[in-house]
Amino acid sequence: MRPTVRWVCQGSASGLGLCLLLGAALPGWAVAQAQTAAAAEEASVRRPGLPSTTDGTPAFLLTPSVSVSETVTNNIGGSGIKGPSDAVTTGSVGFQLRNRTGQTLASVDYALSGLFYAKNSDRNTHQQTLTSRLDFQWAERRGFLHAEAGISQGAISAFGAQPTGDSLPSSNVTEVRTLRLAPRWESQLGESLKLGAGAEVAATSAQNALAGDTTTYSAQLQISPFRRGPLGWAAQVAHQSTKFGTGRRSESTRLVAIASRELDELDLRLSANLGYERGTLVSSDSQSSANWGVGLDWTPSPRTSAEFKYDKRLFGYSHLVALSYRTPLTVWRLTSQRSLNQSGTDAVVGVVGTVFDLFFAQLASVEPDPVRRAALVSAFLAQQGLSANTPVTAGFLRSASTIDNLLQLSGAWRGLRSTAIVTVSRNRSRRAEALVSVSDDLSNSSTVTTSSWSFLFTHRLTPELSASASATFQSGDGDQASQSNRQRVFSAQVGGPVGPKSNWSFVLRRALYEASLVTSGESTAIASYTVRF
Repeated sequence: MRPTVRWVCQGSASGLGLCLLLGAALPGWAVAQAQTAAAAEEASVRRPGLPSTTDGTPAFLLTPSVSVSETVTNNIGGSGIKGPSDAVTTGSVGFQLRNRTGQTLASVDYALSGLFYAKNSDRNTHQQTLTSRLDFQWAERRGFLHAEAGISQGAISAFGAQPTGDSLPSSNVTEVRTLRLAPRWESQLGESLKLGAGAEVAATSAQNALAGDTTTYSAQLQISPFRRGPLGWAAQVAHQSTKFGTGRRSESTRLVAIASRELDELDLRLSANLGYERGTLVSSDSQSSANWGVGLDWTPSPRTSAEFKYDKRLFGYSHLVALSYRTPLTVWRLTSQRSLNQSGTDAVVGVVGTVFDLFFAQLASVEPDPVRRAALVSAFLAQQGLSANTPVTAGFLRSASTIDNLLQLSGAWRGLRSTAIVTVSRNRSRRAEALVSVSDDLSNSSTVTTSSWSFLFTHRLTPELSASASATFQSGDGDQASQSNRQRVFSAQVGGPVGPKSNWSFVLRRALYEASLVTSGESTAIASYTVRF
């Protein structure tokens, strides 16, 4: 009988990202385990009388869960400040909802947790996590709606302690809520043209923080050929308006013509665009400029892909370079991106913000159906005891638009019973408008640089018991000596399933903080148990 490979990931999210990336690149490994767990989840909630989809899976799935954990630490302060020792009991109730009825595809993962401190009851609090998405076809083959909503824990400043999946609340961590609604309409014009019209509303709200609140409205109209061929074109007009809670409103209107060429014999797609843009992205006074760009997509084999984009915009130039390569036992990914960030957080276009986002994107080639993919990701995260809303890299909240330069490198290797994963990430942020006066990390610094690296090693002790060890480093630096943060976390974990519907884990963690020239440490033990019904 073929042995079952079960592995546990523990550490910062930048290191956890490659866990499922390996699974997506190496079928039959971690993905197979998650698919088995997802199938068992679907079977366990099948109800008599409920409709099923054509592939036999139930159309409506509801999985409640209950978990309890006990955390014992010698420092509940975190964030570079020495605090008292305490024991913290966390009780969580949550549910997973999957709906695939009619023209609706929906997934919701929600949990509400209460934290109770044994000696410092004034710190008692609650936390929420939410990951949800909806795809709804409200007019057959014409009208579509995509919606997303999320609640996670985010860092207020890059110069303080960064949240991890198992860290306690600190003064530098706050609840961040996001919402996105994007309706779209498509119709045929005559016999050869297609009209596409879309709009989007995106909002971010940070609790108990001056920065991070932003609302964006956008609309787009595009005309293109009805049938796609080797030579393609499109004409597009787009308008966007963004308002920060403590900053000014910025707007831009863009007209652009796009041409593309498919070279099937070379597995290559070339594209170019030329247009005109006017707006207030970099100044309170309206400015205008010509904009242009080129792009290249190359997929010479299922194991290798390369993407290149370069654009000249009103705010300057932007680029994206994404390279991916895998072998039977390794997978490698390199991303370099310069882009305008108007989200109020680190969620720039094309960069995943949480562990769930990263896993969801990496599994697109394995499971194209978004709801089944969400179930697959959720089952994998639950099986490994990972937090879906853990941020992928170090970050901070913003009060104005920024230009971000991101570089990420990831590599992983697997053996018969062991795996090794390493990730490196660096992001440099600066104001898009240098003269804007608002409060955040960039108020007294021309640039903020956040960096992180992580190393993870896992080993399967038995078919039902796995162990892991990890080391992570995160930092944030500004122009001033006091604008600095160093965070080193070392952890070891052991865990596994208890029957078909529950699992346990035990974690030992040592964290070292250096923030604003103050140092402190934290030693923590965490025991947890989760049951799904």
